[in-house]
Amino acid sequence: MVIDFLIWPGLRDRLVFEHQKYERDAQFNADFVRYYNFYWPYSDEQIFTFDPLQGRYEVSKLFQEYAFDLKNWTMRPGFFKRFPEMQHDIPMFDERLDYGRVPWTG
Repeated sequence: MVIDFLIWPGLRDRLVFEHQKYERDAQFNADFVRYYNFYWPYSDEQIFTFDPLQGRYEVSKLFQEYAFDLKNWTMRPGFFKRFPEMQHDIPMFDERLDYGRVPWTG
Protein backbone atom coordinates (compact mmCIF):
# COMPACT_ATOMS: atom_id res chain seq x y z
CA MET A 1 0.00 0.00 0.00
CA VAL A 2 2.89 2.39 0.65
CA ILE A 3 3.78 2.37 -3.06
CA ASP A 4 0.62 4.35 -3.83
CA PHE A 5 1.95 7.26 -1.78
CA LEU A 6 5.31 7.57 -3.56
CA ILE A 7 5.30 10.48 -5.98
CA TRP A 8 7.77 9.26 -8.58
CA PRO A 9 6.26 6.86 -11.16
CA GLY A 10 9.61 5.22 -11.94
CA LEU A 11 10.20 4.45 -8.28
CA ARG A 12 6.71 2.97 -7.91
CA ASP A 13 7.32 0.69 -10.90
CA ARG A 14 10.71 -0.39 -9.58
CA LEU A 15 9.27 -1.27 -6.18
CA VAL A 16 6.42 -3.25 -7.74
CA PHE A 17 8.67 -5.34 -9.97
CA GLU A 18 11.74 -5.61 -7.70
CA HIS A 19 10.19 -5.44 -4.23
CA GLN A 20 12.19 -8.42 -2.92
CA LYS A 21 15.40 -6.45 -3.38
CA TYR A 22 14.21 -3.55 -1.22
CA GLU A 23 12.24 -5.31 1.50
CA ARG A 24 15.07 -7.54 2.73
CA ASP A 25 15.96 -5.16 5.51
CA ALA A 26 14.88 -1.78 6.78
CA GLN A 27 17.78 0.05 5.08
CA PHE A 28 15.75 1.26 2.08
CA ASN A 29 13.03 2.72 4.29
CA ALA A 30 15.53 4.35 6.65
CA ASP A 31 17.52 5.89 3.79
CA PHE A 32 14.38 7.03 2.00
CA VAL A 33 13.24 8.99 5.04
CA ARG A 34 16.73 10.25 5.82
CA TYR A 35 17.52 11.68 2.38
CA TYR A 36 14.30 13.00 0.88
CA ASN A 37 13.69 16.72 0.51
CA PHE A 38 10.65 18.87 0.04
CA TYR A 39 11.21 22.53 -0.80
CA TRP A 40 8.87 24.94 0.93
CA PRO A 41 10.13 28.55 0.87
CA TYR A 42 7.45 29.88 3.19
CA SER A 43 6.82 29.71 6.91
CA ASP A 44 5.05 26.75 8.47
CA GLU A 45 2.15 29.06 9.30
CA GLN A 46 1.36 29.28 5.59
CA ILE A 47 0.76 25.55 5.22
CA PHE A 48 -2.77 25.89 6.59
CA THR A 49 -5.41 28.58 6.23
CA PHE A 50 -8.47 29.12 8.36
CA ASP A 51 -11.82 29.01 6.59
CA PRO A 52 -14.21 31.10 8.73
CA LEU A 53 -17.27 29.84 6.85
CA GLN A 54 -16.44 26.22 7.66
CA GLY A 55 -14.89 27.06 11.02
CA ARG A 56 -11.84 24.90 10.35
CA TYR A 57 -8.29 24.89 9.04
CA GLU A 58 -7.51 23.60 5.57
CA VAL A 59 -4.32 22.94 3.64
CA SER A 60 -3.56 26.18 1.81
CA LYS A 61 -3.75 26.44 -1.96
CA LEU A 62 -0.15 27.68 -1.96
CA PHE A 63 1.06 24.58 -0.11
CA GLN A 64 -0.92 22.34 -2.45
CA GLU A 65 0.69 24.06 -5.43
CA TYR A 66 4.16 23.28 -4.09
CA ALA A 67 3.29 19.77 -2.96
CA PHE A 68 1.88 18.77 -6.35
CA ASP A 69 4.89 20.11 -8.26
CA LEU A 70 7.32 17.19 -8.64
CA LYS A 71 10.35 19.48 -8.97
CA ASN A 72 9.95 20.36 -5.29
CA TRP A 73 10.62 16.75 -4.26
CA THR A 74 14.19 15.40 -4.51
CA MET A 75 16.58 13.02 -2.79
CA ARG A 76 19.99 13.99 -1.40
CA PRO A 77 23.04 12.37 -3.02
CA GLY A 78 23.66 10.00 -0.08
CA PHE A 79 20.59 8.00 -1.06
CA PHE A 80 22.06 7.25 -4.48
CA LYS A 81 25.31 5.96 -3.00
CA ARG A 82 23.30 3.08 -1.55
CA PHE A 83 20.78 2.81 -4.43
CA PRO A 84 22.52 4.06 -7.59
CA GLU A 85 19.95 2.37 -9.84
CA MET A 86 17.34 4.86 -8.66
CA GLN A 87 19.11 7.86 -10.20
CA HIS A 88 16.84 7.29 -13.20
CA ASP A 89 13.69 7.18 -11.05
CA ILE A 90 14.14 10.09 -8.63
CA PRO A 91 15.62 13.57 -9.18
CA MET A 92 18.73 14.30 -7.15
CA PHE A 93 18.89 17.35 -4.90
CA ASP A 94 21.33 19.89 -6.30
CA GLU A 95 22.39 22.51 -3.75
CA ARG A 96 23.46 24.84 -6.55
CA LEU A 97 19.87 24.99 -7.85
CA ASP A 98 17.95 25.57 -4.64
CA TYR A 99 16.68 28.97 -5.89
CA GLY A 100 17.09 30.39 -2.42
CA ARG A 101 14.49 27.98 -1.08
CA VAL A 102 14.89 26.46 2.35
CA PRO A 103 14.98 22.67 2.18
CA TRP A 104 12.73 20.71 4.51
CA THR A 105 14.24 17.31 5.12
CA GLY A 106 12.33 14.47 6.62
